[in-house]
Amino acid sequence: MSNSRESTIANILKPASAASASASATVTATAVGYATANAIKNTTYHAYTSVANSITPERGSYFLNVMFYLFMYLFLLFLIAILVHFRVTPIFTFMPGGKGIILVPGKTTDIIYWNTKIQPVPSSIVPVTGDALAGNQFIKNFSFCIDLFVRRITDSNPTTRLILYKSSIPQPNQPPLAPPTSPSMDDFLTYMSKKSSMILYLTETNDLALTFFSGITSTNYSCPYIKNVPLYTPFRISVVVEDSLFTLYLNGKQTFQRVLPKTLEVNGAQGASSGNQVFFSAPIWANLPAQTVFVQNFHVWPRAITYAEVLNAQPALALKSDFNLPPEPSKRQSTC
Repeated sequence: MSNSRESTIANILKPASAASASASATVTATAVGYATANAIKNTTYHAYTSVANSITPERGSYFLNVMFYLFMYLFLLFLIAILVHFRVTPIFTFMPGGKGIILVPGKTTDIIYWNTKIQPVPSSIVPVTGDALAGNQFIKNFSFCIDLFVRRITDSNPTTRLILYKSSIPQPNQPPLAPPTSPSMDDFLTYMSKKSSMILYLTETNDLALTFFSGITSTNYSCPYIKNVPLYTPFRISVVVEDSLFTLYLNGKQTFQRVLPKTLEVNGAQGASSGNQVFFSAPIWANLPAQTVFVQNFHVWPRAITYAEVLNAQPALALKSDFNLPPEPSKRQSTC
């Protein structure tokens, strides 16, 4: 009887115990859920707080302060550089190759002609009408450099190898240059002294010469020949002309400098005592029977440049392929 009672009591308590266990599990799960939610909330809050702290007004002010002081230091450094530039030694340079450390870009007045890898048309005029150099006199205080390529000189007339010349602008109906038939070198120079104020040419051999004709009497100012200029190899000739001085360079090395007794003037034999001068490429008769001197990169300045500028003149020396050389005539067609 007693055992039956205990069994009945146990059966009554079993559902209650199961319900209690279930309730306990539910409470535990709920507690865990709340804990997880609180952890996520706290993590999010701290992350937000961290981001917010990074963009506080104090930090923004610090950044602006740093930029302000940096600007002030740079400005002070610039003022010191200006002071040193004008009182001690050049800091800034306004032209390539000039004295100074920092190149300040600006508007340039120099122009490079005949740099399209083709030969200029005979008697082409430089400067071109309307460009930045048009209107300059080019009587004195100017400079130029030109790249040359010379090949078998026996293919052309030995006394008319004119490379470049400077003269007044041709008048309407003015006949083109036409030297005497079969001239000697003296005949050639006499003829050019009446038609130009400067000539660059080759002699009967492969010597290069530069001559100025100046004043009413067409005074001849020449430089000693540059002996045996390179054949089949590009080279650069540079000329710097001042009031009463001109200097000749070969590949950046000075070969001659001449001091004149008075300032260079327009060649009076041209029929004009003043006026602008222009440059001309070789006339067609200078390349007969066949062309032996080829040009490229004619760089002109309306001022006397420095030696550093001579060395740093751009573009670089032309390559053989830049001259667009025609096939060389056979030796059977050449003349002596």
